[in-house]
Amino acid sequence: MSRLRQALASAAAKEVVIARRPGGYVLEADPATVDLHRFRDLVAQARQADDERAAVLMGRALALWRGDAFATVDTPWFCDLR
Repeated sequence: MSRLRQALASAAAKEVVIARRPGGYVLEADPATVDLHRFRDLVAQARQADDERAAVLMGRALALWRGDAFATVDTPWFCDLR
């Protein structure tokens, strides 16, 4: 845990914390710093916007995507899902 905390030290300004919970630890982060949360928020905004604004918001949401999804996941269970 100490190594992980050290690795995340630079992210501390972004409010990333490793908290102890019953049964283990949890990584707590401001939702605005997590691309999945930003993506969902942008898509939700786009669904309620006019066409021109929706296109801009969806473009911003899609711009968060990097690389191939699950490219490094190589387990029999996951590979069977593809």
